[in-house]
Amino acid sequence: MDEVFQQHEFVLAVTYVRYPHTAEHIDDTLLEILDNWLLREKVNVIVTDNSLNMKQAIKDINYIASNII
Repeated sequence: MDEVFQQHEFVLAVTYVRYPHTAEHIDDTLLEILDNWLLREKVNVIVTDNSLNMKQAIKDINYIASNII
């Protein structure tokens, strides 16, 4: 969001997530992307679909980076 609250979208990465697509593999990949862009401390929320592995990945990330819910 910019200073006048207009939303903007950016693609930070298109990357391979190793198989099987477990919560551990997903959160490793997400944290790697956030760290590459120096965003780990600046991200507060991650929105996902409702799949169990995605929900678990975000819970796991919350243990590592408590600012992300």
